[in-house]
Amino acid sequence: MTRIAYALARGRVLDDLSAARSAVALASTTEALNLHADARASLAELLASHADMEAQTHREIALELYDQKKNNAAAEALRASVSQV
Repeated sequence: MTRIAYALARGRVLDDLSAARSAVALASTTEALNLHADARASLAELLASHADMEAQTHREIALELYDQKKNNAAAEALRASVSQV
């Protein structure tokens, strides 16, 4: 979990797509749905800032994971952030 958190932070702070992708890869091997969704949402945000159309795919996966975990607050926050773009 520490490696995932580090990769997530590195991706966010340093605008490091490689680290963000690493966080997604690591989180996807766990049962931590919220962490996996957070990693997907962060990667989506980074990709969107680079005008990469792949961002939408990661947003959709993040929403599915939040919904699966019944994390309505995180899902609504992600939906709101997308609608503001």
